[in-house]
Amino acid sequence: MRRTAYADVIERAHETAELHFQVKGALTRSDEQLVQHIVRLRDELRVAFDPLMRCIRLVVLEGPARVAEATEALSQSVITANRALHPLEQAGEGAQAAYESAEAEFHRRLEQFTVAARKALSAIQ
Repeated sequence: MRRTAYADVIERAHETAELHFQVKGALTRSDEQLVQHIVRLRDELRVAFDPLMRCIRLVVLEGPARVAEATEALSQSVITANRALHPLEQAGEGAQAAYESAEAEFHRRLEQFTVAARKALSAIQ
């Protein structure tokens, strides 16, 4: 059951990461194209957010503690990255750098979760 829960988090997180990758690609577009593309991607990220959070909540409940902590950190990082999209739409000063930083943190936290999940699974085999 844990293996499935961990795999679900990773799968949903990778779907979210793909959308964030598309945002990074959109940052090279003109201002008007950028805003339109960001709005569309933000809508897609909203759709992807709920399934990811459901998977995360299950892993947090199941534990163990080290995996739950890594999962909670992943959760916060995806929330931060998603929130960083709005300033991009508004062409706020420093918005691109803040988004790129938040997106990179999301990827770091996903990697940390994956490592913690792998260790937890190897401990029960």
